[in-house]
Amino acid sequence: MVTKRDTLPSTHNPEHEQDLPALWSVSKWGDVRRQKVDPTDGKRARVETNKISSAERKAIARELHAKETELKKKLAAYASFNQSERDLLRQAFAQISVEQQGVVGLCSRSEFAEVWDRLGTRLTPKVTNAFFAKYGEDRTGRMPVDLFITAVLESRNRVLAMEEKRSGAYLAGQTKEYKFNGRVKYFPCRRGVYAPSAWDPNLAARSAKPPKEGLTLEWVYGYGGLQNTANNLFYNEDDHAVFYTAGVGIVFDRHAHKQYFFHGHDDDIKCMAMHPAKRLVATGQVGNQKGCPIVCVWDTTVNKKTGQIRGKVAQLPFENVPAVVALAFSNDGDRLVAITNDTNNTVHVFDWKAADQTLATLANTRKGAPTELVTAALQVNPFPGLITVGKGGKSDSFPHVAGVSWNPYGKYDKYDELKNEWSEFVTYGAKHVRLWRLHHADENDKIGFYGKDGKPGLSEVGLFTPVVRPCDVMSVAWLPPRGEDAKLYGGAVLVTGTRCGSILLWHTGKKGLQCAREIEAHDKGPLVSALVGGGVSLSGVRAMTVRDDGETLVTAGGDGKVLWWAIAALTGATRSKSFTATPHTTRVLVGDDNKTPPCIRSMDCHKHSSDVMLGTLRWCVLCFTKSQHC
Repeated sequence: MVTKRDTLPSTHNPEHEQDLPALWSVSKWGDVRRQKVDPTDGKRARVETNKISSAERKAIARELHAKETELKKKLAAYASFNQSERDLLRQAFAQISVEQQGVVGLCSRSEFAEVWDRLGTRLTPKVTNAFFAKYGEDRTGRMPVDLFITAVLESRNRVLAMEEKRSGAYLAGQTKEYKFNGRVKYFPCRRGVYAPSAWDPNLAARSAKPPKEGLTLEWVYGYGGLQNTANNLFYNEDDHAVFYTAGVGIVFDRHAHKQYFFHGHDDDIKCMAMHPAKRLVATGQVGNQKGCPIVCVWDTTVNKKTGQIRGKVAQLPFENVPAVVALAFSNDGDRLVAITNDTNNTVHVFDWKAADQTLATLANTRKGAPTELVTAALQVNPFPGLITVGKGGKSDSFPHVAGVSWNPYGKYDKYDELKNEWSEFVTYGAKHVRLWRLHHADENDKIGFYGKDGKPGLSEVGLFTPVVRPCDVMSVAWLPPRGEDAKLYGGAVLVTGTRCGSILLWHTGKKGLQCAREIEAHDKGPLVSALVGGGVSLSGVRAMTVRDDGETLVTAGGDGKVLWWAIAALTGATRSKSFTATPHTTRVLVGDDNKTPPCIRSMDCHKHSSDVMLGTLRWCVLCFTKSQHC
C-alpha cells in the first residue's frame, strides 16, 4: 500500500522530459530516467512526446480516459462486500508478478498489459506507453503498482487534495511558481481552487506580461455631479467645457464633439478650480493606500500637432489628510487656496508656482511633501511658496467646508502700493461664511499672511443675525463695487446661496462680513441623497456666477430653475431694505421624465455669448441659451 503521509508531491507540468509525473515519490521509487531502456524487452521506457502533435495528444488522452472508465466498470462488476475494487486490482498485479517472476510492487509494460487483458480490456503498445508516460516509471522502466491503483481509482479532486497546498495566488514574474498544479488558497476563496486540467505554465507567464495591443480612452460618459460641493464645470479660453468624472479630467470640444483627457490623478477627483486666464485648472483628489492626496495644476489647451492636452504644470501633495475638497485661484492666478477635509478643515494658501518649484528642488521628485504645514504657519517663511495655514472650522457636519472664493475686485489696505488681486477670500459651508483678509507685518513685508487682527491662520466669522439664523451656504459670488459702495462699505458685495433656496447679500467692509438682506430666489426643490449618513437634504442654490459684462448675476438651483438678476438691482437691495430685487429672466428646465426638473449642481456662462452650461445631479452636462437648447 502507499505509505500514508500528510501530503503527496505536487503535480508539476513537465518543463522537460526528465521531470517527475504526478504523485511521484523520489525517496520511495527513485528518479525518472526516460532515456533508459526497459531491461525486460530492450525498448525505450517512454514515447518521445515532443514528436507527438497536439491533436494526437488529445486523442491519446481521450483514449486513456475511456480505458480507465472501462476498467472502473469492470472492477465494480467483479467487486463484492468482502473484496473491494482496490483489492481486486492489487491481487491481479500480484498474481501476474509471481507468474512472470517480476518485482513485487512494480510492474513492467508486459505485466501491465496482461493485467488489463485478464480484466477484459486489451491495450495496444501505444496506449500502454501512454499509461507509463502518465503515471511514471522508475530507473528500470517499471511502474509502481500502488501509485497506479491510488491514482486511477480516486477522483481527481481527491488526488489533488492529497497534493501540496499553496497559500496566495501566483505572483507576476515568478515563473517557477506557475508550475504548481495543486490546491491554491487565497482570499476571498475559502476552500481553494485548482488549476485547469490542461494547465500550461507558459500561458501564466504570458498573462503576466502587458499585452502588445493597448486600449485608448475614447469617451467618458457622465459628469461628477453626485458628490461635488462647489462648482466643477467651466468654459476655458478655447470655448471647451472642462469638468471631471471619477479620476479623469475631461476637456470637451463641443463643436467637434470630441473629448481630451488628463490622467494625472490616481483616485477620484473631488474639486476643480479654473485659472482666471482660463487656460489652467487645478484639481484635487482623495488619498488612497498608495499615497497622499494631491492637487494637480494642468493646462487644458489642446496641442494641434499631437491632438492631446498639454497636461500637468505643477503638483502639490498633502500628507496625513483624507482628501482635498475645495480649490480657488486668486484673480491674478498667482495664489491658490486648497482646503482639506481633516479634523480642522485646514485652509492652505500657496504661491503655487513657488511651492511646486520648492518641492521639486527638495525631493527631486513630485512625491515629496511638507509634513509640518500646520506648525509652520506661525514661522517666518517656513516653506517657500506656503503663505498661510489656518483652521477652516471644526464641526460634526460633513462636509463642513463646501467651497472657497476669492474677491476678484480686491481691496487696498494701508500699504496702497501692494497688489490687491488677492486681498481677501471667503470659505463657506455648513452654517458659516468665513472671511480671510491679507495682512502685512510691515511695509517691507511683500508676501503677507491671511488672518484676523494681525494673527495668521484665523478668520473673521460672518454674522448672519439679525437678518437670518445661521444656515448652510452652498454657493457664492462677488458683485463689483458700485457708486457709494466702496466708500460707505469698503468693498464688493458678497452674494451667497442657501440650502433653502434664498440668496443672502453681505457687506464686506471694515466691520467685517455682515449679512444685510435675504431675498427669495429659488424653490426648495426635491430632496436628494445627502453626501454622508444615508439621509436626504435640499440642494438649494448650488451655483451662481457673474457674467463677463459685469451687469448680470446668474443663479441655478435644485429646483431646476436658472435665474438672471440685474446686479444694479441687487446692489440697491443691499443698500436699502425697501428696495425690491427680482430676476428679470427665468428659465425652468425639464427632466428626463418631462415632469421632475433636473437638480442643478454647477454652472458657467460663456464669455462671448448668452450660452449657459449646467451640470446636474444625474451626471448630465447641459448647454442652452435663454430661449433654446443647444
